Amino acid sequence: LKRLSDRFGLVYYGCCEMCKGRLANDASARTATDPLSGRAIDKAVAVIGRTGDGSTLYFENEANFAAYSRRTRVQ
Repeated sequence: LKRLSDRFGLVYYGCCEMCKGRLANDASARTATDPLSGRAIDKAVAVIGRTGDGSTLYFENEANFAAYSRRTRVQ
């Protein structure tokens, strides 16, 4: 991943120019849902995890990541 956007003092990462455009223009591209709490979180401040199949998950804090990791195979 590359550093693509620094918006309002927050850094977002993506893989290409298309991602950069989405991050700049689409608020939903900058948010995710914590799979443990179900709360919407800003990706720039999230704890990031990866599943065994390579999917990316975003957590609102280390405690949620740890709790979710104990139940699944998140790295």
